[in-house]
Amino acid sequence: MELAELANIGEFVGGVAVLVTLIYLVIQVRQGNSNSRASARQSLIDTWSKTMFDLGHDRELLRIGGAGFRDFESLSDPDKTQFVFLMSQYVGNVYNGILLYREGLLDLETLDQIGGLIAWAVVMKGGSAWWELTIHPQEVKDYIRDYLDRKGDEMVSMEEGIPFWTRPWPEPAPSY
Repeated sequence: MELAELANIGEFVGGVAVLVTLIYLVIQVRQGNSNSRASARQSLIDTWSKTMFDLGHDRELLRIGGAGFRDFESLSDPDKTQFVFLMSQYVGNVYNGILLYREGLLDLETLDQIGGLIAWAVVMKGGSAWWELTIHPQEVKDYIRDYLDRKGDEMVSMEEGIPFWTRPWPEPAPSY
């Protein structure tokens, strides 16, 4: 075998090695992107779940939330403040979801599951008053408007969906 033939074989083997390496890298990048999407989605769901868990374990905050959705304006100033802080957590989660969606790390279905509570709130009397009186990122306002355009006819009202939360609660008996 001559030197030229060996060079041709070496060049061919080198080309195959480069092709195999490129295919391997494409697979690794795709897997990395998939892992990033899964991690971002799980992180958002964990944050959302923790917020819901914390709300569910605070009876007073639940009372304020239900009263705020019914009639935000009738809340006392401390209760309004607590309601605003509660809802700010949800708005923050939605905003984070929007950013992840834009980066391709979150699907629209998951974003809608998280954004649905804000949309639900906005269509209620008290929630609408809260929405109009407080400042929200423009991206969240645009998303909620779009959500209501897409799903408004399908939405069940909060009064229908969880009526026990939005009805007035009796004041708790004082503890001595």
